[in-house]
Amino acid sequence: MVFNEVYLPAAMVMLIGLVMVVLSTACLRLSETQRLQAKTFSDQLRRSQRLEAVGQLSGGVAHDFNNVLGVIMGNLEFLQRLVSDQPKAMQRVDKALRAASRGRDVIARLQAFSSLEPRPGEPTDANALIGDLRDVLQKSLTNEIALEFRPGVDLWLTEIDAGDLSGSLVNLAVNARNAMPSGGRLVITTENRTVPQASGSEEGMVPGDYVVVAVSDGGTGMPLAVRDRAIEPFFSAWSEGGGSGLGLSMVYGFTKRSRGYLRIQSSPGKGTTVRLYLPRSATVAAKPARDTAAVDTLRGAGTILVVDDEPDLRDVAEIMLNDLGYTTISAKDGREAQAILENDQGAEIDLVLSDVIMPGGVDGFELAEWIREAHPGIKVLLTSGFIGKLAGRDAEPRLIRTMIKKPYNKVTLAQAIKAALDSDMPDLATTRSHHRQTTANDAV
Repeated sequence: MVFNEVYLPAAMVMLIGLVMVVLSTACLRLSETQRLQAKTFSDQLRRSQRLEAVGQLSGGVAHDFNNVLGVIMGNLEFLQRLVSDQPKAMQRVDKALRAASRGRDVIARLQAFSSLEPRPGEPTDANALIGDLRDVLQKSLTNEIALEFRPGVDLWLTEIDAGDLSGSLVNLAVNARNAMPSGGRLVITTENRTVPQASGSEEGMVPGDYVVVAVSDGGTGMPLAVRDRAIEPFFSAWSEGGGSGLGLSMVYGFTKRSRGYLRIQSSPGKGTTVRLYLPRSATVAAKPARDTAAVDTLRGAGTILVVDDEPDLRDVAEIMLNDLGYTTISAKDGREAQAILENDQGAEIDLVLSDVIMPGGVDGFELAEWIREAHPGIKVLLTSGFIGKLAGRDAEPRLIRTMIKKPYNKVTLAQAIKAALDSDMPDLATTRSHHRQTTANDAV
């Protein structure tokens, strides 16, 4: 075989060489981009796993501590009535109650981080909410910090828990105050935002419509190492007087439960902007706020079965209910409650107030399901100190929606009891019987 030499013009050789250089550079750039994307994904995965582990740990601690607080606050409220004619003793009881309330608030913020599962919200006008909250936000700042609100035009409604958004904004205001010790300006803006195929700061978001609430300060800012850990519970950039380190953790928990996202933009000396991406609501009008029942209408009558594996919590609940005019019976777990409902006492019971997480093989949800089928005329109200652990349970939505958090006070308990007794709750037995009949008809 003979190969003939081929001579190419110098210009063509240079062109081929240039093309090869361009292709080689492009390949290197593509490889570098892929490497950076892989590193970003790996970092996000590690951060997500770390936050999940911390959330599970903090949620368990919150549940146990809530039970302790429930006993403390319940007994203090009872003691308050006993020493009402002793001013000095009343002062001490009041101080203890205020301290317990602060502890409850800390636990609530910890739970807000630990409960990251999506939760149904209500259509909310963020502009109206922030407008109503301005006085509260201003009081969270110093006199040297000016608050400015720039509402977006024709802002969409967003599907969230309005109380959680209010709490998140207050926490962000407090963070901004700490970042601006010499004063400055805090700016809150809202806007409609359609996220296409996410990229840049919006990478990892589900494409769709969002209401973006941005909180910006001109403070000290955060270096990258601090910013990457800012949403971890108990991590604070402020070594002294900076609070519990739960502020941004609570905000992060709120956005996750709302199926939204949190993005932090910050660098030293250039301030911080925290953006909350909240999903757009399909509803065209926000629901009106519920009226709060007047205190003098909270007393009632009837018999309530209190089910809780913690003896002290059962005792506190019974004292509160007795003070409200109810007769009480108690059970230490779900199986004992079933036995009581099956004997002669069962005919007297109007409502069952049950803890959710209990030993003995029958938890609160299972007890509620059994009651709906065996005793459909009896109302059920559940209570728990760790709502996050209950997300995703296959239970009647109304049971979850009306559940009261531990620790609760007498007014909260009274309102929930009255609402449950006055409600027309469909029993599961009827609902499931209808469902089975419908399924059978469809099969035919």
